[in-house]
This record gives sequence, structure tokens and C-alpha cells, in this order.
Amino acid sequence: MIHERPDLYSHLVAASLPVSGPRGTPLGFQLALEAARARGDTAGVEALNRVGPGPYTQFADFLVRQQYTSAPGLPPSPEEAAASAKVNAILQSPAADTTYLAQGMPPQDFVKIFMATQTAVFQEAARWEIRDLGSRFAVPVGVIQGALDYNCPASLAREWVSEITAPAKAYAEIPACSHNTLAFPDLVLKFVRDQTGL
Repeated sequence: MIHERPDLYSHLVAASLPVSGPRGTPLGFQLALEAARARGDTAGVEALNRVGPGPYTQFADFLVRQQYTSAPGLPPSPEEAAASAKVNAILQSPAADTTYLAQGMPPQDFVKIFMATQTAVFQEAARWEIRDLGSRFAVPVGVIQGALDYNCPASLAREWVSEITAPAKAYAEIPACSHNTLAFPDLVLKFVRDQTGL
């Protein structure tokens, strides 16, 4: 869409960007395996070795890889744990009589919806290549990534930003962050404001 109608966009800013399923899946697996070994997580090493680096045809095997490239299998850094606790305190469910919510909507089970979506798209996502979208952008591009993101490895996002052509481009990493960049909303918002001037 941004290529077809760049007039509708002022900037492209992404966080925790997936760049390449064929490259990112095995790289994330390797990073997760090394991290599990380093922390002495025997169960994690065994589980990862059992499913291998992918590509995965069984959703259960894909989930093992996901479990150890993100929480809960990949423990957060102390900084990420503290940031997540602060964000979770803010994101408590609103009171039933809150007036800014649409009334009469059926309750939603976020986990159920998320898992159904993941089940439906995990094999397609494993084939995803951001380079298929082209390398020339008519608007500025910014990417912020967790330096410890094994789910969508930061090195691939950094590489992609270095390759593209855009009126302006920027790349930043949050040092103690994994895939959960939204645990650091102040840093993400500062990055977005710095890139867009909003």
C-alpha cells in the first residue's frame, strides 16, 4: 500500500520488524539455543533440539521455537521485566461502566484469537520476505528493534534498513529488550517523534 499510494503516508515506522522468515526462523532458533545453553536451561535446549531450526510444518513445533525466542521460555532482562511490570500496571482492564468503550460488545478472548491467527498464518509467515516489497520508499523509514529480539532478529532489521533507499532512514535498538519493544513505550514514542516530528 505504501508503494501504491505513498501520498497517504508521511512516514513508515516499524517496531519488532519481521524481515525474513527463511533467514529469521533459523537465526532466531540458533540465538535462542545459544541463550538456553548459556543460562543452563537443559529443558529449553532439549525442546529446541527436538524441533530443530525449521521450517516448521507442525504448529506445536513452531510454538516451541516461539516459546524460546520470546517469553516465557526466554527470560526477560531485568530492565525488560521492570518495564513490562510498569506497562502491565497501566494496561489493567477498564471498569465495566467505563464510558469510552463501545457498549454491548461481546467479550473477547485475546489469547484465543491470537493463537487462532498464529495457527492460520505460521507457515505463510515463515515464507515472508520484506525484500519482496521492494527497496525504494518514497517516504522516510524508521525501524526500532529490541537488541535481544530472537523472534525477529535485530541483525536482519539493521541490515534491511542499511539496504533500502528512502528520503531519510533511521534504525535504533533498545539494548535490554527482546521482542517486546512495547514494554518500553517512552523509547518507542521518542523514536517515532524523532523520525516524524509529531
